[in-house]
Amino acid sequence: MKRNYIDGSGNIFNVNIMHPCPHPIYLLKVGFRDAGFDLVGDILSDPDLQDRWVFSGTDYFTMKSQTRLEAKATQMDYYYDEPWNGMINGTVWKMRRRLYDRSFDNLKPGNYKVQGSFRIQSFYGRIICRITTKLEYSLIYVPFRKILEGERENILKSIAYQLIALNKAAEKDLILKYLYAVNYGKMSPPLENSEIETTIAKIYQNLNDVEPIPNAERRFIYDASKNFTPTEKRRLNIKKVHQDRTNKTQSELLEIMKNWDFSLHGKMTIKSVAKVAIKDPKTVQSYYTKLKTELLQDLDEEQVQMGGN
Repeated sequence: MKRNYIDGSGNIFNVNIMHPCPHPIYLLKVGFRDAGFDLVGDILSDPDLQDRWVFSGTDYFTMKSQTRLEAKATQMDYYYDEPWNGMINGTVWKMRRRLYDRSFDNLKPGNYKVQGSFRIQSFYGRIICRITTKLEYSLIYVPFRKILEGERENILKSIAYQLIALNKAAEKDLILKYLYAVNYGKMSPPLENSEIETTIAKIYQNLNDVEPIPNAERRFIYDASKNFTPTEKRRLNIKKVHQDRTNKTQSELLEIMKNWDFSLHGKMTIKSVAKVAIKDPKTVQSYYTKLKTELLQDLDEEQVQMGGN
């Protein structure tokens, strides 16, 4: 059989690769040492063992695919895209900034060499190799739509479980108050209060076993040149997740305020907005002035545009 070559299918035939055959005495020494003992005696000079080697009898290395994993991304496989204006050699260029992502899951522990390339027709700037980490976290998800019969109980149970799991130190009355608001604001028709009280009572019976259910994940990208420690990465992750939640809350409140139904909800106040949004009035108060100003600016711009027509 021909040796030291790779055929057209990628099979490797003995390309300077030796199948490791450990010595049995070495294996015995390591085994005893791992167990906290020292191996001594005539066995160390046994002539029969000294002439023997351990061979597994299995294929050790036959395919290139065992050492290489490959992922490709085409031009349109980006997951983030935004306009970008920059000055190059004194000229302002209007371009686009795009981010691409490929990952491998369930890799075995070990050392890996990462390589990458980017084929382009024209490029200004630099390509940065980054290490990415996924962070799983837990959210309380309340649908925007009305929740109809046949799904009310299950959705309320999932909301209640996650709410209690994330707020074990909160007073039970506060949890009930929130769930009552969800019930009357989203359920059609609302469930009886007794059903809600029974649901949370069952959850509180096994409070020690109640843990938040991870139902969301984010991929965080770090500049490899920064050499962040694990602690620094966790701090950055938490800061980013908090900012995302803040942006999401502001977006939800602004949407509610833009579509405010004065005939149904009356005058727009912090308390009334909190009731419609099913949020704590203190949370609404944090953003109310800023969002109201933004809303009034949008209305002024619309009036100016209308006046010019």
